[in-house]
Amino acid sequence: MTKHFLTRIAASVAIATASMAASAGVIDFTSNAWSSANGQNSYSLNGVTLTALPNGPLNIQSLTFNAGPCGNSLVGLACQGAGIGVGPVDPTQINVLPEALRVSFISAQSIWGVDFLKFVSTTTPLTNTPYSEQMQIRSSIDGTNFGAWQTFTAPNPSATGGYYSAGFRADNVLALEIAGRTFGSGFSTNVLSAASLARITVPVPATLPLIGLGLAAFGGLSLRRRSA
Repeated sequence: MTKHFLTRIAASVAIATASMAASAGVIDFTSNAWSSANGQNSYSLNGVTLTALPNGPLNIQSLTFNAGPCGNSLVGLACQGAGIGVGPVDPTQINVLPEALRVSFISAQSIWGVDFLKFVSTTTPLTNTPYSEQMQIRSSIDGTNFGAWQTFTAPNPSATGGYYSAGFRADNVLALEIAGRTFGSGFSTNVLSAASLARITVPVPATLPLIGLGLAAFGGLSLRRRSA
């Protein structure tokens, strides 16, 4: 009976630990939960901090919330608007470098994707010149030193409503920086709409006892088998 009990404990702990390691959630920046970020230079909610980075030494930027219309309401977003932008130059977007948005986390995360709205490849209406909007993302494992920018180009033809999900993947991340850039027209209309995160990426104090219990259970099974 003890053997079966230990087996059940070991299996339960293994399943629970794997489940926590694989669990993921989406931070939806189009949700009204982020409405108080509007007009702030920095805003925190549920362990996530958004900061509008300055565009030059004297130009202090501010965050904007849902300053533009919703893009695609069929992609699982709250989609009450475009999401988080940076102003005041153009409050509907994250504009060209050096204007950027920093997303900081209270604990290390694995990033499984970063989604944008108002992200298109099209032509300028007056000159009929084609251009491709791009977004750039880079990550930091210490919150200070950032790696190289990864660049993502809007599809052409554009996704419905300008919705685009970048295949950005990074582990043990404490901060992201997100910026827009454009080839051809000199402007960009990227707005952060969502970020997909793994909630548990490294063992944390709350999970260590579970892991230890699982190891002890497996160890107990091993000893009983040897003695038998």
